Parts: sequence; C-alpha cells; structure tokens
Amino acid sequence: MLNHDFRRFLAPLDELNPAQIEEAQTKTRDLRRRSEAISEIKTRTNQEHKCPFRGDERRQKWGRTRTKVQRYRCSGCKKTC
Repeated sequence: MLNHDFRRFLAPLDELNPAQIEEAQTKTRDLRRRSEAISEIKTRTNQEHKCPFRGDERRQKWGRTRTKVQRYRCSGCKKTC
C-alpha cells in the first residue's frame, strides 16, 4: 500500500466507536498472526529441504496454497508439503 493511501486509511479511525475499534484490533491481530505464521513456514521451507514424510531431499515445486505459500512434492514418495 502506498504511503498516501495508508494515510487516507488511517484518517477515519478517529471516528470509530469502541465496538468498531475492538473489531479493528481483532482483525489486525488475526492478520499479524497469519503473516507471522506464513513467514515462519517460508523460513522453515527454505532451511529444511527434506521431505517431512520420508526424509528424501529430492523435491520439486508443486503449486501454491490458498495463502500463496509454495508447495513442494517429494520425488520419492510423491506426497506434497
């Protein structure tokens, strides 16, 4: 998001009632947890190049998850992770 778009997003926050503020905090917390989880998964994937099922190091890219995380397919057991 561009800086000026972000500033326009922040401007109406002063007009929120307490229930809306709580809802915005909950949504923000959920988004942060999701992005941290995705970062952790990507970090582990880049560090660990073995199949979690068989331990084989031969793998190939195999699409992406709904959250756009790279999936891999083990060349040995054909399972995806």
